[in-house]
Amino acid sequence: MPPLPDTGALTLNIATPLRLQSQGHPVPPDRLRPRTLFTALLRRASLLFELHAAALPGIAGEAARLAASAERLTDERHLEWKDWTRFSRRQQREMTLGGVVGEWTLIGDLAELLPWFWLGQWLHVGKNATMGMGRYALTW
Repeated sequence: MPPLPDTGALTLNIATPLRLQSQGHPVPPDRLRPRTLFTALLRRASLLFELHAAALPGIAGEAARLAASAERLTDERHLEWKDWTRFSRRQQREMTLGGVVGEWTLIGDLAELLPWFWLGQWLHVGKNATMGMGRYALTW
């Protein structure tokens, strides 16, 4: 990992639809929260570490504390909902998928969270991340 800046703000430039869900339903742009994003990212990273590295990098007991830290962040959003369709060969039908795209700036104490957000650029986050959804790039 490269040296990360000591910054109080970072912007996620969301390139492919980011679809976060709550109780089985997509979360619209106006209801997104930094904690929702961070917990989804932490869940994805944890599953990938467990599956491919057979270990968690010291976060098993830290997840609740990190999520609480994410909850204290404030944010500025320039997001819009974008739907796209794909054909499922298995189901033999078109499927409509969607999520938010645009810029999402997170502001606050990012010291412990920044490495996870940095990692998320390559892991993607949210529903259908394995199909390329939830891709973002960071700017400070």
